[in-house]
Amino acid sequence: MHNKIFNRKTIIIASIIAVVLVVGLVLWNSLGDYLGDAIKEAVKPDESKLSQTHNASRYFFRVGYPEDWYVEEDASGFGFQNDSERGIVIKMFNSADTNKAVTESSAPSATAPTIENGMAKENDYSTVINFFYRGIRNGEEITALDACKKYMDEFASGLMYGDEYVAEYSFSGISDFMADNLTFSRVSYACNVYACEKGANGEKVKTGEPVETLRGELYTASRRAAYYAINFETSLETSSKEYNEYRKDFINILNDFRFSVFDD
Repeated sequence: MHNKIFNRKTIIIASIIAVVLVVGLVLWNSLGDYLGDAIKEAVKPDESKLSQTHNASRYFFRVGYPEDWYVEEDASGFGFQNDSERGIVIKMFNSADTNKAVTESSAPSATAPTIENGMAKENDYSTVINFFYRGIRNGEEITALDACKKYMDEFASGLMYGDEYVAEYSFSGISDFMADNLTFSRVSYACNVYACEKGANGEKVKTGEPVETLRGELYTASRRAAYYAINFETSLETSSKEYNEYRKDFINILNDFRFSVFDD
């Protein structure tokens, strides 16, 4: 009799332990899934901010952007490059820069940002996002890494500034950046821009202190018929609230960038 009672108790206790373990395992898995989802939510871009979309169909890409940013296209409105000499398809500016310039316009030399023939005056804005395009001919293949090196050479050679300036760049090492839709090659940089004059042999000679100090990041990608760069450049201090907000927007924009029209 005692053995039967003991065996019955043992079975009941073992059953309870088994149920507790099963329930605990289910709860643990649920907690793990919850925590995993929470982490993903914390690190993924806030796509809900990208309420606008620009489709650069001539250059085979499209990209979303927040409503407080605007796209500067070509003056004709036919979807051609915004700046054909530099190979810039579109530029993006944040509207807060406009408001800031207006509030600071009490200084005699300050003027509010204006749009002339659909084109913004770049020096009115602290931050710009440029989208570059380069076509590839004769079946040439260029990797994202090669594209990054090419753009670094172009920048260092004075692509972004006219003959009246000298731009000196300091680049970081190149690394990979895995966005939501593409893997980019990435490099960050600092740039000092100097006024200059012509030397005795016609060379450009910088004069005085830098007229502007800029910080930037360059992201490149390639496909069968072209290669691209997306450039975030700012004169803001990295410790400023505006810098952090603008760069967060930029990363969201970068994550949404995708090729269109045809597949590689």
